[in-house]
Amino acid sequence: MKISIYRDLFYDNATIGQLFIDGMFACHTLEPHAINWARQKKEFGKTAIPSGTYNIVLSPSAKYKALMPYLEDVPYFSGVMIHPGNFVKDTQGCILVGWHYWQNVIGVYDSRKTFAPLLAMIKDAYNRSEPIVVEVCDRLPLIDPVEIHPAFTDLYHNFTRVRYGKKTKVNAKD
Repeated sequence: MKISIYRDLFYDNATIGQLFIDGMFACHTLEPHAINWARQKKEFGKTAIPSGTYNIVLSPSAKYKALMPYLEDVPYFSGVMIHPGNFVKDTQGCILVGWHYWQNVIGVYDSRKTFAPLLAMIKDAYNRSEPIVVEVCDRLPLIDPVEIHPAFTDLYHNFTRVRYGKKTKVNAKD
């Protein structure tokens, strides 16, 4: 499985991108401020990871009390994962996912609903022993037309909200 993240909106404190799975659009991403690593220095919790290609592994997360996707061998970072969250304050270098994004408040929404199908697809590939990589790029290539990943869309629309750290499930319409 190849996940590609193309960062395309750059703000003073945040970066919004698009996430593709095997070449098909899945969702939007939110990260801290992307910097020019040749000219700027990392600020703890306020800097996006460097562009590059990273392997993903599933490891237990104390915060989410579940297996979560972690990026391996990210220069200058440790513990970088893909997880739900809506605003820059919800990340300290991690990648947040959402179905849509806000430009006026700089955030993503439907994050948990978006994260659930992404995690399911990552777990499926992981259980098949398929390598999972994420490629992070600072510009969106010209892709016309954008095709939305059908498996992601099906899982997204059939989502049942999971409250992380709790064993209860709530209907997505609640």
